[in-house]
Amino acid sequence: SSTTTIAIDLDEAVARTSGYSGSDLRSVCRYAELAAVRELIDRAPSMPEHERLSARPRAVTQNDILLSLDKISKSVDSGTIENHEEWKRKFG
Repeated sequence: SSTTTIAIDLDEAVARTSGYSGSDLRSVCRYAELAAVRELIDRAPSMPEHERLSARPRAVTQNDILLSLDKISKSVDSGTIENHEEWKRKFG
């Protein structure tokens, strides 16, 4: 089994996800992962059968993450976050 390491600028991703919920972040990651799967599906018809049978999606790239952030919006507005923070201050 081989492992490929892809450099992803987490600082940029973090800067662009302020206000995203955990569920939103999961959606971003899933969308990015599916980009590699969609690419493989698009290539499959032109691949020889023996390659199709063993083909695997490529690793997620920085570009996949950034494109995902363009497609997946945060689901929590700033008012909700402020209300949560206020409740947290009052009740711990």
